[in-house]
Amino acid sequence: MIPMSATQISFRTDASLQIGTGHVMRCLALARELAAMGAQCRFICREHPGHLLSHVQACGFEAIGLAPSAEPAPRPGHGEPAHAEWLGASWRSDAEQTRLALQDRPTDWLIVDHYGIDARWESALRDRTARLMVIDDLADRPHDADLLLDQNLTSDAEARYRALVPAHCLLRLGPGQVVLRPEFDRVVPRPRTGAVQRVFVYFGGNDRHNLAGMALAALKHFPALQADIVLGRDHPHRSAVHLAALGWPKLQVLDSTDDMLGLMAAADVGLGVCGMAAWERCAVGLPSLVCINADNQRADSLALHRLGAAECLGDAADLSDADWTDALARALAQPTRLAHMAAVAATVVAGHTEHRHELLQLLHCHEPRSLAA
Repeated sequence: MIPMSATQISFRTDASLQIGTGHVMRCLALARELAAMGAQCRFICREHPGHLLSHVQACGFEAIGLAPSAEPAPRPGHGEPAHAEWLGASWRSDAEQTRLALQDRPTDWLIVDHYGIDARWESALRDRTARLMVIDDLADRPHDADLLLDQNLTSDAEARYRALVPAHCLLRLGPGQVVLRPEFDRVVPRPRTGAVQRVFVYFGGNDRHNLAGMALAALKHFPALQADIVLGRDHPHRSAVHLAALGWPKLQVLDSTDDMLGLMAAADVGLGVCGMAAWERCAVGLPSLVCINADNQRADSLALHRLGAAECLGDAADLSDADWTDALARALAQPTRLAHMAAVAATVVAGHTEHRHELLQLLHCHEPRSLAA
């Protein structure tokens, strides 16, 4: 790999009880690898309730907090992005605070992963960075970027963005471009017969509907099954889920884990939502029962369902314990279908290791207009 000793990377991303943790976590996955190559990485995040600034610091990175804004949150529409309120300030205020944060921090790459930021903000930060990268999932607003990454599973990925970015912007699109943690490089999905003995459950850090609790209640109808239920760092229903698991020794509830890969690989079926965890499940060839817990998960949930890599049960707000019980019963009764789902899932993120290595080298490029060369 190309040495990264002189490269300075700044991330502008947020986590909160509303936004969830996924944006920060996928940026951390990228930052860890860049740091291992010698880059200096820093994070700029607004101090929303549920922010992860202390976690970013614990991972060894500089974490710069933007104070909560006293001004009213911008509302979507009238030229504002659909998720404008997630920024917690007007784009002008946020851009100015970010400019000040970067004033004495030379930046080779500013990497933006935020649904509330669009081309206006990005253009305002151009004099604070040599190059600008955007990580997006929505294709619902213009960007002033040199490089854009969208890991969505869509048939018209390039057409979605070409009118939203400058002509020179390099597009890296599709689930094969997903930036997974390096431990997923070594995974060889095991053959799966469709028989189910162990279940992996993870609904992310923003499980406001207590889907983990519903899944646990459903699992009690199948006492022969073992299950690993991972809650995430700030699960809003942690105590209730732990209480519900008392007296059920085969149902293990974990507040967090350093072995997500091992738990997924050992499981025969997964229960969860889409986002980064969906691509991780695909990397290990784990068939999944999923639901839609956020608007940005909808396209991937339905696409994985159509592809046959997962079964989508619908919107989280509409589901009950009984829906998860029925879905598990179907999975147990149809091992051939489950084995086919596993085989399809194993193809979805094919090539992700090579593409991630290419991305890391692109982030060392010193001439933005030559990125596509």
